[in-house]
Amino acid sequence: MAPVPKKKVRNQSVKVGGPQSLNMGVRKRETERIEKENHAFAKRLFDKQANLKKSVLDSDWGNHLKYKKQIQKMGFGQSAANRKRNIFGS
Repeated sequence: MAPVPKKKVRNQSVKVGGPQSLNMGVRKRETERIEKENHAFAKRLFDKQANLKKSVLDSDWGNHLKYKKQIQKMGFGQSAANRKRNIFGS
């Protein structure tokens, strides 16, 4: 079996793996600026207190369920006369 000849590399200084650009420094600074803005925005966002309180939401939900039961007792599909009879017992 004959030995396999090695391939010659012509230009070893060329980097492979990314775009080559003359304004790489400008793009890098712009990326850093955007990352800094995003970090500041996230910090402001996570440092804020919530405006909603769970206790208020829970009491509102309880009221909603109470009203729902009252409406169901009245009979949703009944006519106005039947509703009056059910409410006033006539």
